[in-house]
Amino acid sequence: MGRAMFWALAQFVKEAVKFFKRKRYLSTDEASAMLGISPRTLRRRVQEGAIPPPRHYGHWEVSYKYEDIENYLTRIHEN
Repeated sequence: MGRAMFWALAQFVKEAVKFFKRKRYLSTDEASAMLGISPRTLRRRVQEGAIPPPRHYGHWEVSYKYEDIENYLTRIHEN
């Protein structure tokens, strides 16, 4: 990876983190994008107990706490 591409990627990640930090709750798509995994994998991590379950609003609407996703991300990067 070239230096310019690495810099562009670093800037993108930095801006993405700032965007997600402004939100207190994340949709399934937002949470999975923040973690870099698919929504299906995110649901599997919840079933495994690695990530706290989301809040349910109706049958299809769910919201993950930003702090829960951030804590999971911190834990996986520490190991």
